[in-house]
Amino acid sequence: MLNVLYISHESETVLGSSRSLLNMIQSLKGEVNAMVVVPAKGVAYDYFKSNKIKVHVIHYPLDITDKYGLVRAFSFLPRLYRDFLAYSKAIKNICHIVSEYKIDIIHSNSSTVDIGYYVSRKMNMPHVWHLREFQDLDFHFQPAYGWPRLLRIIRRASATICITKAIQRHFCLDGKNDSYQLFNAVRSEKDICYQPEKDKYFLLCGNLGRAKGCDFAIKAFAQFCLKRSDYRLKFVGSIRTEYKEQLQDVAKSLNVDSLIDFEGYQTDTKKYYSNATAFLMCSPNEAMGRVTIEAMFYGCPVIGYNRGGTKEIVQDGVDGFLFESVGECASLMEKIVENRDISKMVLQAQKKAKELFSEESYRDKILSIYRKVIQNF
Repeated sequence: MLNVLYISHESETVLGSSRSLLNMIQSLKGEVNAMVVVPAKGVAYDYFKSNKIKVHVIHYPLDITDKYGLVRAFSFLPRLYRDFLAYSKAIKNICHIVSEYKIDIIHSNSSTVDIGYYVSRKMNMPHVWHLREFQDLDFHFQPAYGWPRLLRIIRRASATICITKAIQRHFCLDGKNDSYQLFNAVRSEKDICYQPEKDKYFLLCGNLGRAKGCDFAIKAFAQFCLKRSDYRLKFVGSIRTEYKEQLQDVAKSLNVDSLIDFEGYQTDTKKYYSNATAFLMCSPNEAMGRVTIEAMFYGCPVIGYNRGGTKEIVQDGVDGFLFESVGECASLMEKIVENRDISKMVLQAQKKAKELFSEESYRDKILSIYRKVIQNF
């Protein structure tokens, strides 16, 4: 039985990376004793605790900044001093956990948290670094201490796991022998379901920020509505009030405001997926897109942007559709509505979801990486 310490970057939110971490831990039951470290006590702490995962709270800074230009330059030295003090204390505390629980592997769960690297160097132990986001392209962040430094220390990990080839290329790891491309586990294969009769709405689901292409979806929907006005567009997920108001203004300018619903955050999204005519993935720089995979598990046809990780997941015309423009997206929405017999495509997508994105298929892949890391260390 391996003892693995997972280093998380989330505390006040539970987004895709934490959900994927839980899926990974659940897939490894019976093979791995898992413990998670979070940087503060918040909803992420409660999330793991409620799922019976042992969690430690240790404050450590994240290696990200949203500051640019002179603001970043003037804040650099004060941050460097503050982070040095925080790192020193956190490394000492995490090393204590490593010793007390006889940890075999440190597994960092995001490119934005680098303290696992320092702990592994101090304790002379294997370090697996999971890269789940672009940082700059999807969240408009930069590494606090620069890309050259981050890329250098990532390459020193015992192994890196990139959720898509696009992420692997972004971090200059393609072709590296100890870098693995491995999609996230998203659901158990037991969660697969298909409801052929669909309600008349299109769905966009997730953490609804600007990077998710919500305005793009409204524009495509408005074009679709020029021919069909009996469908709705539903947004499911957390969204800032200011951004929601901006989207409502866009919808009003296109005369579709009465056809759009903001459902807010929902703990149970399965019913939204299974009843939707199709799921829209309109983010141009999606690292992978758990929500895309969830749609596949729940029998919801996917219409996705032909960029980023989405084009690695969806095979156009086989298990979903891909678009390059607002007009193409609108045409595909119309195509799905007119072609009622899409069961073959949905079943093909579910077959892929089971083979590539289920907890059951994930287990052996992760264990294989862990065994190689320990053997080669």
